[in-house]
Amino acid sequence: MRRNSMMIVICCSSCLLASISALCGPAASAPQQSIPIFTPDGSLGWRPETFFMTPAPDGPRPVSIDASAYTATNPFRPLQSFPIVDLANPNLQPWVAEALRAQNERVRAGARLDSNFSSCRPFGLPTIHQMTARPIYILQSVNEVVMIHQYNSEVRRIALNKPHSARPKPSWYGESVGHYENGDTLVIDTIGFNDKGFVDFFRTPHTLALHVIERWKLSTDGRALEVNLRIEDPGAFKAPYELTQRYRRVEDPWFEFVCAEAGNGLLNQGLDPIPQADKPDF
Repeated sequence: MRRNSMMIVICCSSCLLASISALCGPAASAPQQSIPIFTPDGSLGWRPETFFMTPAPDGPRPVSIDASAYTATNPFRPLQSFPIVDLANPNLQPWVAEALRAQNERVRAGARLDSNFSSCRPFGLPTIHQMTARPIYILQSVNEVVMIHQYNSEVRRIALNKPHSARPKPSWYGESVGHYENGDTLVIDTIGFNDKGFVDFFRTPHTLALHVIERWKLSTDGRALEVNLRIEDPGAFKAPYELTQRYRRVEDPWFEFVCAEAGNGLLNQGLDPIPQADKPDF
């Protein structure tokens, strides 16, 4: 990297940390018993503990790997190959099961499949909760909560104490509104998703009707987060299902993550092409 580029990265990182301190100010000055303080200082982030989120002990199950396709000598390795998924899940609408069946055939035939992030597309919800390799940073202010994911510098904005729009514009992360409960929990309600993403790293599709409710609960000692999720989409699943992810607090400095500029796929890995803008943002 040339010196000028390095200076830009350093300046951007410094500006972000300054913004964290500024945004955390109003929340940090509020009474501790009124809201959970997720980021007491700008160097603290949160990292998911497990790649596979924990399903509820009863009720419908999420999509999972087909255990019969793997053996002790040939186990599924998440970072080395794309999984063959279980098609016997009774909660899938027929078109979703068919899409996953076609996907299994491609995997068995040796085709290369990857999740959205391999081509620098947004993770979306609830997939972002499976990104264990990089932390997130939570910025709190009076009117909103901002979640910045270090991987690909993705941003979520949660408006506080306001209703949803009458017709939210579909987007990768949808329209999120939230409120605090019991002094230790942030409740986030999200609708208005586009249908370009997946609900998991298995590439399980969803419709525009996807509705995700998250409950972010801070532990008593402030060193852990438990996120309970309810995923509802009558167009893709016959009934809502629930998952839990746990985050641990980490002291990781923010660094700028390069994705689209890094030239993914230059070695002919067979990745999905990186999307190209057909018009300027402004």
